[in-house]
Amino acid sequence: DTGDDAAALASVVGRLADPDEFMRRVTEIYEAPESVTHDVFKLADGRTVERDSAPQRLAGEVVGRVWCFRDITEKVAAQEALSTREELFRSLIENASDVITILSADGTSLYESPSVERVLGLTPEEIVGTKSFALLHPDDLEVVLGDRDAMADLAEKIQLTDGMVGEIV
Repeated sequence: DTGDDAAALASVVGRLADPDEFMRRVTEIYEAPESVTHDVFKLADGRTVERDSAPQRLAGEVVGRVWCFRDITEKVAAQEALSTREELFRSLIENASDVITILSADGTSLYESPSVERVLGLTPEEIVGTKSFALLHPDDLEVVLGDRDAMADLAEKIQLTDGMVGEIV
């Protein structure tokens, strides 16, 4: 019954951070009874609530609406904290003077820090997607491929783009 809806809405409006937006969306949802919706809104006390709704059917006809509300405040806070840490990590990596490389299990470069260009003379885009062994000096390639344990102790030589040989220790 519409009167019950009005009473329920009236009881919650004072708790919303943006009651006008909330009511605008409720009106949109009522005007499209077949719609399945998902919204996120803030309460005045700072909590974040997720709202899902779908038509309730009886014998194929819409006879009402099912509403589901979830407090997602902790989830949103965790996502924001993760995003902040990711930004910090990205800033540290991208501004480090050392070359930082992320390799897949098969040795394919997945990420190269911007400093790789200063150190090796290659842009990150030129290296990402290549096998890390492609940069090894030919004298060291046999040792590395033949004895994986030797890799830990080996000062690897890299063929730089200008023909010089550099070492990674």
